[in-house]
Order: sequence, then structure tokens, then C-alpha cells
Amino acid sequence: MNATVSASFQQQATRAVSSIVLFVLVYLFLFIAVLGLSVLCVYGGVMLILAKPSFITLMLGGGMVGLAFFVFYFIIKFLFSRNKVDRSALLEVSATEEPALFEFIRETAAETGTPLPKKVYLSSDVNACVFYDSGFWSMLLPIKKNLQIGVGLVNSVTVSELKAIIAHEFGHFSQRSMKVGSYVYHVNHVMYNMLNDNESYNNMIGRFANMSGYFSFFAGIAVKIANGIQWVLHKMYGFVNLRYMALSREMEFHADEVAAYAAGSKPLVTSLLRLDLSAQALDETLDFYSRRIPENITSGNVYPHHRFVMQRLAHTSGVQLQHGLPDVTMDFLSRFNKSKLVVKNQWASHPETEERIGKLEILAVEKEQNNAGAWSLFKSPAATQEKMNAVLFSAVSYTEEPAQLSEKEFSSAYIADAERFRYHPVFNGYYDNRTLKAEDLEQVLKEAPADMPDEAATIFSAEVAEEISVLNALESDIRSLETIAAGNTGIKTFDYNGIRYTEKEAAVVLEDAKKQQEMLEAKLRQHDLLALKFFYANARRSGNETQWKERYNRFFEVEAAFKAAVEEHNAYLATTEFMRETQSYEFIEANMEVLKQKEAPLKEKMRRIFESEEHRALMTAYEKAALEKYLSCEWTYFIRPDYYNDALGVMYEALQSYYNTVFNFYRMKRKELFDGQAAGILTPAEPNFT
Repeated sequence: MNATVSASFQQQATRAVSSIVLFVLVYLFLFIAVLGLSVLCVYGGVMLILAKPSFITLMLGGGMVGLAFFVFYFIIKFLFSRNKVDRSALLEVSATEEPALFEFIRETAAETGTPLPKKVYLSSDVNACVFYDSGFWSMLLPIKKNLQIGVGLVNSVTVSELKAIIAHEFGHFSQRSMKVGSYVYHVNHVMYNMLNDNESYNNMIGRFANMSGYFSFFAGIAVKIANGIQWVLHKMYGFVNLRYMALSREMEFHADEVAAYAAGSKPLVTSLLRLDLSAQALDETLDFYSRRIPENITSGNVYPHHRFVMQRLAHTSGVQLQHGLPDVTMDFLSRFNKSKLVVKNQWASHPETEERIGKLEILAVEKEQNNAGAWSLFKSPAATQEKMNAVLFSAVSYTEEPAQLSEKEFSSAYIADAERFRYHPVFNGYYDNRTLKAEDLEQVLKEAPADMPDEAATIFSAEVAEEISVLNALESDIRSLETIAAGNTGIKTFDYNGIRYTEKEAAVVLEDAKKQQEMLEAKLRQHDLLALKFFYANARRSGNETQWKERYNRFFEVEAAFKAAVEEHNAYLATTEFMRETQSYEFIEANMEVLKQKEAPLKEKMRRIFESEEHRALMTAYEKAALEKYLSCEWTYFIRPDYYNDALGVMYEALQSYYNTVFNFYRMKRKELFDGQAAGILTPAEPNFT
């Protein structure tokens, strides 16, 4: 059975075609008007020169001809543009190099009724797509597509899942009816070209204007006419693009159906659910190595490390592995999405994952599954990964030959990073987004509660953790509802808690959401007190009551010092804002005096941080070097007529290193406080950074 074009798709396609027709009519009107103006300008310019030849008439006539050229060229320049894909980060593979992969692609193309791709490329990320170098003429001429497969994607899926993903990409081109999407895409590209892609055009007209004051006058007229054309097209762009996005979402459903009939519904569902986790894992892996560039540490093959991070994220989130890959479910995702607000994003190019999965489950196409890892399609997985790794890190500059971490070294270092500020699992994530209050401590000490239950699990239960998630979602919903109620979003209707509302009703819904937030926050504040009483009761039983009080009081001192340090840091940064704008020398020098006055006390605090062994233990090698360089001398940031950008760079790097250090110190002390509670170990807090 083949995928069929739905009535909804046909409806959106009709609306999209109608928008194209309207655009063509508007464009023809503009074209005829511009052509007429250009002919008149050329004729008038030539006749002016012929009527009375002189330098002035030559300049004026030449300016009129130039005006005609630039206005007419603006209306047709999209004909000469090409949307060329940058392939510097891609790795081309051939059928000779990867025969099994190409046979797999041939089979998938045959099942979806799609021509074979012109070329196949590998990228570094967790994605797959079909692309081509397109221009206006590709609307009329057949162009073969290229297939791009992410190595991160191959690292994250089974053979059947990879087939479903590639079949989805091929599905966009599997039927002639899908051609309408290509036409709308190119119409959008034409408008985008005239609205935004004007760098070369602006350079041309700028050179023309600089040739003569006479030409500059006519160049100004040409710019004003171009701005008028852009104003009209801007209105059309929103009209056409809105319909294109609606069609694009239907195209995604259609491509999903094509993929389901080629590979089955389940592989596409499981891959859709897993790929966000996989992408997060790759981001974390690359971020790990990005932070170690100053230390000249790299990876010879980042993809086994990506796989490790993906599996560890699954483990810490309670996600089971199946076929060596995280088996992410809708139930798991719903644990983190407690939002009651549903807004249909009319500008989204893709439907929500939940919608796609719902349709796939209704379709319920069953196919025999190949659950082997997708790397089984490659001749030499490790060699391919290493080649892609070389491309991925090719743009990184190291000061010396970098050391490569083994898988064991990476896993140890990554876990150490991940656990550095992670609270004990007994808290079930309760304190990840909760703040302690000094007044709560005072209230608990005043009440002097009796013994509490022995099990922390009864206080930090899954149900309580879920209430934290609900509160976070409520706060996010309130921010969105405030935007809708302000009337600046263009959103006409939305769903809240399963009920449809209009934009005018957003204020009422917002008020209700705020009341719910207040009630839940009050409930959790009581729970904060309950937890604190529990900790205090434990301290009293173990005879550590005095030590417990001191620990909390010292933490609150650290927290207050941290907030003061951040406030001073931010105030100093605000003092540098004048450098972002062109100012007179006198203004710059006066503000530099103010900057230097504020720099002295801040620099002294930075010096104490740098000399503190406890703080140095939290710094990276890069942060130590940045602070040491900044503190080594007095830097001059401006002498007429120039800023000293190297010196400013030293200052900004040191400020960031300082902020990172005081923030990490605060996080460490907070972790020590809670870890001490979890383990029943009470050690005095170290001196703070003030």
C-alpha cells in the first residue's frame, strides 16, 4: 500500500498555490511599473545629454541611466542568485567506499518511488536531510537531490530506524503532488532575496554613489524605490510564508506516512522519541571538548564518547536501554512537560512530535525489524568516525599538539564534570530549582520541632518532585499567557487545560494561572520548612545541632557574598556599554575615568579569588591564565584615536573567568550543604570569597 495525499494536504496545497498566484500578480505589477520607470529614465537621460551636451547634463543623464539600471536590476536580481550549500563540514562517501550503505539507500529509494540521490554526504550531527543547490531556475528544471546523513544519527539508531528516517526524507519528493511545496519554497526564496540578501546590491550602488555627487543623488532615489518594493514584498512574504508553513506541516505528515509504509510505524516513532536525547548527548560531548581547548585536549574519535554520554543520560533519567539504545517513551517525556498551555504555532515548519507519533500509531504499519545498529551498514565504522572527527575538529586551533583522551579517560572526566555540582539522588531533584531562605531557618529554630520520620524518601518523593515540575511549567505558561494577553503575538486562539480560549480571554486565564501558582508555591514553601525541620531533627538526634546551625548560617553568608559579587560584576560590565557606540574622544575619556575607578576595587577582589587555593581548585587552566594575565599589570584601554582591543579582550576574559569561579564556588557550597544533609555528615563550611 502507498501513502496517499490527505484532504488536509490538498486544502493547504490549494491555499499555497493561491498565495503563489497572488504573489505572481503583485510581482508582475511591480515589474511592469519598474520597467516603465526604467525606460523613461533611460530615454530621459539620453535625450538630456543629446539636447545640450555638457559635463552637468552628462552627469545628470548618466545618473538617470544608473537609476534605471539599479531599480530594474533590483526587481530581477533573484534570477541570478543561487542557494549554495556550504559543504566544507561534510564528508562525501561513494558506493565503492560503502557498498552496503549505498545498496540500503537504493532499496529505500525504490520503496519510496524516489530517484537516487546525486551524492551522499556525511555530517557530524544527529540529523538527516536532502538538499540541493537551488535557484529560481530549479523551479523549471529537474535537479537531483543530495542525501546528507549525520554520523551522530547513525550512532543513535538501528538499521530499521535509519531506513525510516531516510524514507521520510525521500518521502518529500516521492509524488508529483509534493512539487507544490517546492514552488512555494522558491517563491519564498525570491522574496527573501529581495528583502534580505542585498549585500552585493548595496555594495554596487554604494560604489556608484561614491563616483560623483550627482550619482549619489540618483542612487538615493534608487534606494528609496527599492525600499518601497521591499515594503510591498514584506507584506506578501508573511502572507505566502504562513501558507507555506501550514503546507510544510502537512508535508511532514505525508513524509511520515511514506516512511511508515517503507519501514513500519514503530521505527520512526522510536527514533523520533530518542533523537532529542541523542542530540543533547552530542552537544554535551562537544561542549566537554570545547571547554578543554585551552588545555590542548581533544578526541581522536568523539562518537564512542557520544554513545557513552547518551547511555549515561538515559541511566540517570531512568530510561531503559533496548538494543543498546535509550528506549525513550511518551510517558517519560510527559514527566518533564507539565504545561497546560497549547498554542498552535502557525509559523512552525514541523508539527509537534506528539502529533506525528499519534498519526503513526493510528497508521500502525507493521514491518519486519532489523534491530542491528546502523553502523552495521558501514564497512569500517571506526575509520568513518575518525574521518568525520577530523572534519569536526579541523577549525579548532590549539597552542600545541593536543592530547587525545581514551574512552576510559573521557568517561571518568565526563562523570566528574557531571557529578561536580549534582545533588544527592535522595533529593529526587527537589533542590535543583528551589532556593533556601534565611527566614525559614529562623522559623525552624524558633519552633524547635520534635523528631521527624527517618526516611528522607518520604519527604523527597516522586510526587513532590512532580509538583516542582508543575510549578516550573506554570511559571512558563504564565510568561506565555502574559505575551498573548498583551496582544503582540498574532495568536487568535489557544488551549489551556484542554479548553479552547480566544486571545481576548487570555487575561482571565492568566489570572487563574497566577492563583494556581500562588497556591502551589505556598504549598511548596511549607514543604521547604518540612524538609528543613527533618534535617534539624536529624542534627539534634546526632548531637550536631550547633554545628548544623553554623553550617546553614555560613552558607547564607556565602550566598549573600555571591549575590553581591554578581551585582558588582554586572554593574562594572554596564559601565563598559559606552564602548559599543561611536562617541567623541572627550566622552570616551571621561567614561574611561569612571571605569578605572570601579575597576580598582573589583580587581582587588579578583586578586583575592586568584590567590585563594580553594577557588583556584575550581578554576580551569584557561581561567587561571586569564586572571593571571589581567592581574599582572595595569591595562590601558584607550588612547586617541583608538581602543586597545587586545587589552579589552584580556579584561573581558578575566571578568568571565571571575564570574565562573564565584558562581562555581557558590554551587560547590550549596552542594556541600545538601550532601552533608544526605549523608548525615556535618563539616564546617570554608571561608567565603569576600
